[in-house]
Amino acid sequence: MNKVVLAIVAIVLLAGAVYWLMAHPRPAVVSPGLAGSATDQAEGLGATLYGGAAASPTTNTQDTNPFSAPTNPVKNAYQNPF
Repeated sequence: MNKVVLAIVAIVLLAGAVYWLMAHPRPAVVSPGLAGSATDQAEGLGATLYGGAAASPTTNTQDTNPFSAPTNPVKNAYQNPF
């Protein structure tokens, strides 16, 4: 009997805690140093790096496909006469 009462009390407390957290959300805190986006800020820790970064790092990549050239590694291998 005690276990049933304890389980009911635990469920009621858990449901109350969930209701309390859902009904009273915390306000969002914005620090003054983080206001604005990275493109709006003209100075800062990474301003010089941001201006020099490429728009897309994948524009100047090398062709690394090993199958682009038609090569056959067993072309000069032993041919079975049968």
